[in-house]
Amino acid sequence: MNQTLVSEVRSSKRIVFNFICGISEHLVSAGIALLLTPFLIDRLGLELYGLYPVVLELATVFAVIFGIINSTSSRYIAIEAERGNFSEASKYFSTAFFSNLILSSVLLAPMLIASAFSYRFLSVPSGATGDVCIFMTLAFLSVISDAVAAAFGSVYYITNRLDIRAGQRLAGAVTKAGTLLLLLKLFKPSMAGVGIAMLSSSLVSLLLQVAATKKFVPSLKLSKKLFSISSVRQLSASGLWYSFNHIASVMMSGAFLVVSNIFLKPEISGTYSVAFVFSNSLSGVILTLAAIFVPISAKCFARGESKRLRDSLVRDQRVVGYFAAVSVPVGCVFCGDFFALWLGNKSSPLLIVLSVFLVLPILSLACATPIIHVAMVMNRTRKLSLIFLGASFVSLASALFVAYFSPLGAIGLAALSCLSQIIWYSVAVPIFAGRVFSCSPKRFFVPILRTFFAALLAAVCCLLLRSVCRMGGWTQLLIVGTASAVLSAVTAFFGVYKDFSSTKF
Repeated sequence: MNQTLVSEVRSSKRIVFNFICGISEHLVSAGIALLLTPFLIDRLGLELYGLYPVVLELATVFAVIFGIINSTSSRYIAIEAERGNFSEASKYFSTAFFSNLILSSVLLAPMLIASAFSYRFLSVPSGATGDVCIFMTLAFLSVISDAVAAAFGSVYYITNRLDIRAGQRLAGAVTKAGTLLLLLKLFKPSMAGVGIAMLSSSLVSLLLQVAATKKFVPSLKLSKKLFSISSVRQLSASGLWYSFNHIASVMMSGAFLVVSNIFLKPEISGTYSVAFVFSNSLSGVILTLAAIFVPISAKCFARGESKRLRDSLVRDQRVVGYFAAVSVPVGCVFCGDFFALWLGNKSSPLLIVLSVFLVLPILSLACATPIIHVAMVMNRTRKLSLIFLGASFVSLASALFVAYFSPLGAIGLAALSCLSQIIWYSVAVPIFAGRVFSCSPKRFFVPILRTFFAALLAAVCCLLLRSVCRMGGWTQLLIVGTASAVLSAVTAFFGVYKDFSSTKF
């Protein structure tokens, strides 16, 4: 067996193992949230709990600033490590770490000011101003902790051990749940308690990433002497465009949530928040899957294997798109039954409609994310980010118009967010990929069209099965939902991806 074939077999096994670990971690974390969320909504109220995702989206603004350094630091560190140049990798590693410390000290004051005056720009329930301020402060501190940990996260891409990252995230989720349960037992439920649990989770994740770096990549050194201004410029020059891309992504989705909090009734905004959390949980599975291919792309780029990088990108689109085509229809068809069991009388037809609108763009996102990851690895995100930013401003302006002048309310916002994301991820991103690889965009459009067609077939299967089954409890939902997922997977695989199995890893 030649060396190339051995490498491909090992790569395939590692991808599968990373996928299993990543999905297992996400399912456990989602299960924990599934158990805790109804309890928190019942104790805090839908209006107050609805601020949870809103504050997280605001915290993303500061996370984006850190992303100017962090978004591409792992790329540079991993590429230099793959080339065996650990002195250069250590320079990027040290530069990223100390840059984050400097940024943290600079941004701490604006974070505290934003927290103190949050009641000025958010719709906060009466009597909860102090609680929300404390929660926002703790959420911002979690952002700082995650930013400091970012440089250490490169260990997962250097070693292609995303299974370790899954374990670290699982430990963080368990810490968060354990801390929250302890606080709920000892004190009155509050958003501040949720913030403490978030911060404790981030700190545990930081410690685990530091330990993983020391164990698996001991050649990677951290030293003040290795801090380099030229490396800061290099990281910022490429990271700036990725951060623009991140800002644009937030403006097309998360910003709509903030708009709903400001302009709509508190109970409607709370419903939008629950639908937003639901869609994020589902998209998290897809993004976890897409991330497992990043180390392989980085290795191909470091070795100068451009053709293999392009071919593997199409494979990544199809693999991630396939799982989206199965999961999205199941989520849309059964979300009503799920919410009725999960939230009881707090479920509503509005929640179902909003959830469907917010979940549908995942089909486009699934096929576009591998392209964006490869563009980041190749440091080719400048034009894409600028165009995306411009499109997101138009989208946000439209959202403000809908919220203020239109009677469509939350449904109008969700529909606009859905349409904006589908157009961007399904049309603009594939055209960009064609220019990057100097080939026809059709190569990258085909996986997207197949994904949507597969999702349509899967949705028909789910609706047919749902129409002949009675849903009376969690057991029935689990059985029927699982059967629908299996039927959808078979339909998508043999009905659309007939040559799927011929695609090599």
